[in-house]
Amino acid sequence: VELGRSIDEDKIKPTVVFRERWVQKEARILGLKNLKQRRLVPIIVKANDDLRQEQFASQLIALAAAILRAANVSVQLRPYECLATGPDAGIVQALSDTVSLDALRRNDDRYTTLLDFFEFFWT
Repeated sequence: VELGRSIDEDKIKPTVVFRERWVQKEARILGLKNLKQRRLVPIIVKANDDLRQEQFASQLIALAAAILRAANVSVQLRPYECLATGPDAGIVQALSDTVSLDALRRNDDRYTTLLDFFEFFWT
């Protein structure tokens, strides 16, 4: 352990996570001039999944966030977009700077379950 460091370097940054921060990716793809005019949005395209209830739930979250904001309640809700494009397909807005459990499993042998990831980083 280096002087002033108490956390194992491997625990700070898994190999698959955050290869490139989202703001860096936006700047690279859109160019620095366009960052205020355009936005890059991470999405998940889903198939064989009925997203109509998910779309309704995301609309309720957005409405609740607007009501709480109007009432000056200091609670933060992060509404996300969801569009059911058919009875068994759709598009869901993903959170930037995140990685799926599937990607963790495929790219790093230390993680087979979410519990593995949690225990490695928080215990």
